Amino acid sequence: MALYILLLLMLSSVAHGYTQPSELRILLALRQELMKPEHGIAHYLSTWRCPTHWFGKCDPCGSRSGVDDSWGDASGGWAHIACRTYDLTTLETNISGLRGVGRSGGAGVVTNIHITDLRTRGSLASLDQALCPFVHLRELDLDGGQLTGSLPRFIATCFPKLRELDLSYNQLSGPVPPWVTSISGGNLLQFKVENNSLTGPLPVGLGNMTQLRVLWLANNNLQGTLPIDLAHSRSLISIDLRGNSRLCGLLPPGLHVEAPPGGGWRHFCEKAFTEGDSNCSVLTQNTGLGGTCVK
Repeated sequence: MALYILLLLMLSSVAHGYTQPSELRILLALRQELMKPEHGIAHYLSTWRCPTHWFGKCDPCGSRSGVDDSWGDASGGWAHIACRTYDLTTLETNISGLRGVGRSGGAGVVTNIHITDLRTRGSLASLDQALCPFVHLRELDLDGGQLTGSLPRFIATCFPKLRELDLSYNQLSGPVPPWVTSISGGNLLQFKVENNSLTGPLPVGLGNMTQLRVLWLANNNLQGTLPIDLAHSRSLISIDLRGNSRLCGLLPPGLHVEAPPGGGWRHFCEKAFTEGDSNCSVLTQNTGLGGTCVK
C-alpha cells in the first residue's frame, strides 16, 4: 500500500510540476540557444536536462534533482537559474520556500539568470530572442564571459522588473547608450559593466535613476566629463570609474555617495576592493578626473 501511495504522489507531481508551463517553454528555448557550439558552454549546463527527475517530470524550477551547486540547491533542477512563486490569483511574484513550501497556490517563474564566469562566447545581441521572453526577470548576470558587440536595446525593453544587470568582464564595445536610464522604467538598482571596452561619454540621466545604488564602469575606454546630473542622485552608494584614463574634468559639484544605515546593503558596503577602498565610495583612480580635459 505504501508503495502504491508513493507511486500516486510521483504521478501527481509529474502532472503538476512547479515550473509554470509557459516558463518551461522559454527555458527549453534558452537551453537550445546556449547549447549551440558557438557559445562554448554546453558542458557547463549538464543539469539542464529534461526530464529533471527519473520518473519523467521536466521541472527546472522544481525540487532539487542532483544539482551540485548552490544555485541549483536553492532553485530547482537547473543550475544558474532561480525561481519564485507566481501566485495565480493575485498575479504577483513572491519569494517562496523553493523546496515545496508555499507552492500549492502558484507556479514557478524564472527571476534570476546567473550564467557567470563560464566564458560564454558570441554576440550579446544574438541572445535577444532567447532572453527577451523572461518578463519576470529581476537579475541578469552574464559576467565573466567573452560576449561581444554593443549593449543591445532589448535589455531595456524586455525586462520590466529587472533590478540587477551585470555584464562585467566581457568584450563589449561601443557607447553606454542613453536608453540605459530607462531599464525597468528607471528602477534599476545595479548596473555593472566594468572590464569591457566601452567607449564615449556617459549618457545624461544616470543621476535621475532614483533607485540606482551601484554604478560600476571601471576599466573601459570611457571619455569626457561626467554628466552633471550624477550630483543629483540620492540613491547611489557605489560609483567605480577607475581605469578610464580619458575621463576628465572636475567631479560634478555635490557628487557623493552615502552608505545606508542598515538593511540589505550593509554587508555590501562593508566589503572592500583589493585596494582597500570601501565598496561605498566614489573611485576615480587612474582617470583624468579632477583635472582639465585636453582636446
